[in-house]
Amino acid sequence: MPGVIGFISNSNKFNMKQVLSNMIQSEMQMHEDWYHVDRYFDGDINISRIHLGIFNAESQPIFNEDKSICIFFYGEIYDYKDLKSDLQSKGHIFRINNDAEFLLHLYEEKGLEFLGNLNGSFVCAIWDVMRKRLVIANDRYGLRPLYYTELDNQFIFASEVKPIINFPGFKKKVNLRAIPDLLAFGSMLGENTLFEGVFLMKSGSIMIYEQGRLTAKKYWDFEYNEDYHKKSLTDYCEKLNHLFKQAIRRQLKGNYKIGVPLSGGLDSRVVSAYIQKEGYPFSTHIYGVKGCYDYRFAKKIARTLGTDHYFYKTDGEYIPDYYRESLKLTNGLLDVCDTQQIILPKRINNGCEILFIGFFADVIFGGSYIRENILNLSYERMLPCLVYDSFSYFIKDWMQKKLFNKSIYEQIKNASMDNILYRLSQTNAKIPVNKADYVFLNERARRFTINANLKLLNQKLEYRTPTYDNDLLDFALTLPPRLRVNSLLYKELLKRYFPKLARIPWQKDGLPITASYARRRIQNSIRYRLRHSFNGRFARYISNKDWHNLENWTRTIYKDFFLKILLDKKTLNRPYFNQGYIKDHIIKPHMSGTANLWPTISVLTTFELWHRHFFDE
Repeated sequence: MPGVIGFISNSNKFNMKQVLSNMIQSEMQMHEDWYHVDRYFDGDINISRIHLGIFNAESQPIFNEDKSICIFFYGEIYDYKDLKSDLQSKGHIFRINNDAEFLLHLYEEKGLEFLGNLNGSFVCAIWDVMRKRLVIANDRYGLRPLYYTELDNQFIFASEVKPIINFPGFKKKVNLRAIPDLLAFGSMLGENTLFEGVFLMKSGSIMIYEQGRLTAKKYWDFEYNEDYHKKSLTDYCEKLNHLFKQAIRRQLKGNYKIGVPLSGGLDSRVVSAYIQKEGYPFSTHIYGVKGCYDYRFAKKIARTLGTDHYFYKTDGEYIPDYYRESLKLTNGLLDVCDTQQIILPKRINNGCEILFIGFFADVIFGGSYIRENILNLSYERMLPCLVYDSFSYFIKDWMQKKLFNKSIYEQIKNASMDNILYRLSQTNAKIPVNKADYVFLNERARRFTINANLKLLNQKLEYRTPTYDNDLLDFALTLPPRLRVNSLLYKELLKRYFPKLARIPWQKDGLPITASYARRRIQNSIRYRLRHSFNGRFARYISNKDWHNLENWTRTIYKDFFLKILLDKKTLNRPYFNQGYIKDHIIKPHMSGTANLWPTISVLTTFELWHRHFFDE
């Protein structure tokens, strides 16, 4: 996939140019037709950029005036006109006038303090030719992932794991203490991967490799301002409206054909509304089961906005058809049933180049992971357990204890909780709900949403994420938690500034955004009673009608796909799990319909497929 890739090595045991070519080929596998490649060799340093030819399409590396420093850059930077003028006034000469050249001159001027408050989505590698120093930096949120390892006085990095683990001399070994994270959350926590010694670069950070030594530092982190002022809902709403407009305007730069992945939720609805308000033409795209809430409500939103709207029907075929590709792109760090984003680059054919994504807004403004039990917590020692429980969607610890073989469990027990305890210790927040929020933003949002979902889109399309705008997020960290719970402020924004869209139902419960809290409570109560009365006879009539039907798919049309993998001799011979427990307490009750365990079946299948893809094949 696109990104920056390379290594520093003084070894004479292999042909460095050939090794870099092999790494490039590993990243480009299956997508050679539309990727562009830039390369640079200078003694011990070997760097390349793989890109789609959309953002900063000019050839790299880009050098400064005396060719003492060069840069490889992937991504974008927004709204830096004043900074560029200041650099020009100090004598810096711009020949290419793109984001990469700007960042290079900014580094020349400010050194390692060059990132500051830059607004963007990027990763860069800067090579100081004279000092033989490599500086790698990313944006605040790590929107363009980079993995790395150190091996025998060599430093290797890439936007995917596969080029690293295939590097000469690297010995693949499973990171046992990362497995519980995958099984519980469907992704990793922290900087871990499923490979020992391979790490994800921290967001908002700089890594320096010089004289065989790697150092790293964070230049930014989520910091909460808990000195909440008594402002009215109107004041907060006006500020949020201004910042959303500003974020969209910043990212509507250039003359591109853009689209928005639309759903019946709030995030894509808000992003689409502000783009439409700016008068920029765009298309909307949705996948799912025909007739589901997302399909019905997105169609109404598109009609209201007047967009060209495209629907891509799916019956879950993306699972067996594209799982190999999804595993490679996500490095096996995303549950195989959650790889539906791959549908869009496969099916969009209207010339769309960039997708505007609303990911993350439901977390930061909608409080989707803020639970009442955390909000009202009085005994803070319970916080780590509540955080774990709130996003361990797949296999919780009590089941993992029965699932793992005893010898393996003794090595990995408490691994996920240790990670959560560490993350909670890193925040400046004092209020429990903000401490929990810090973990969600750093872990669930980044590892699950960015590093997995966006990477599936980026194989063929570029993406922009206005909901990650610096000013917008800085404002979010000043909001009283109560304004975020149940999307209170978020819904108010829609009701005040986009009333027509607010009258369209929300896929979460099938009611308009304008519906009162009391109406939602009554409807949810009725649904609960119907779903759990009369032996569940009416459940199928009152479900939320998700875009998928994974519970049914895993029992019917893709039953053989999952059983063939989980009951295969190769799977049964792995040393990790109690296979009898998988057969009798997971597969059997799910397939018989006595329990809905499709997430458990899916994540176990994902781990096995990861093993086959990265170790066996």
